[in-house]
Amino acid sequence: VDNVACGAVLEDGRQILVLLDMATPGVRVVPAEPLAALNSTHTCEVFCEEVAVANTLLIAGPEQNVLSHRSALRLLLVSATGAGLALAIMDELYAMGGHDYDEVRKSMDDAMRMTRAELELLAERGEVNQEPIDALRIEVNCILLRLAGILMVVAKGSGYRRRAIAQRLAAEANFFAVWSASGRVRAATAKRLAVA
Repeated sequence: VDNVACGAVLEDGRQILVLLDMATPGVRVVPAEPLAALNSTHTCEVFCEEVAVANTLLIAGPEQNVLSHRSALRLLLVSATGAGLALAIMDELYAMGGHDYDEVRKSMDDAMRMTRAELELLAERGEVNQEPIDALRIEVNCILLRLAGILMVVAKGSGYRRRAIAQRLAAEANFFAVWSASGRVRAATAKRLAVA
């Protein structure tokens, strides 16, 4: 990774969001944790000490509370990421073939089509109210968790091989359900799964 978006609080309390070149003096990256669910990405902490950033790299600010501004794009980004993962799982299910699962694939295709339509509608409206955004995230969580289970059933024992794509996709789907999810979203996801 050459660049990351990074938020900072200035000495006067104003906040900025900048595009940070990882080679900038004062940038320190802590080695990535070996997370079981993220085999193809690395999640780690980035620390900045006395880092100078050119004004041309400012994304937002400097102003009070700029990091807490509710941007529809930012709020929907996690659900969009989950929808992308769901499509990757669906692609893998179709690649595995077999007509025994045609009805299952169609059902999940229909669920994803409705979820993508809702995501597009919220993005088009520039939605910043938390309730519909959380409802979408809960729906994406439930679809991904169902897809993870279906994928492992269809893949059978070969899906549990350490480097199997089914294993990686299922692990990432399970991790997604808790990634950047509030306690309220996690509780609602668990409740939906319990009554499904």
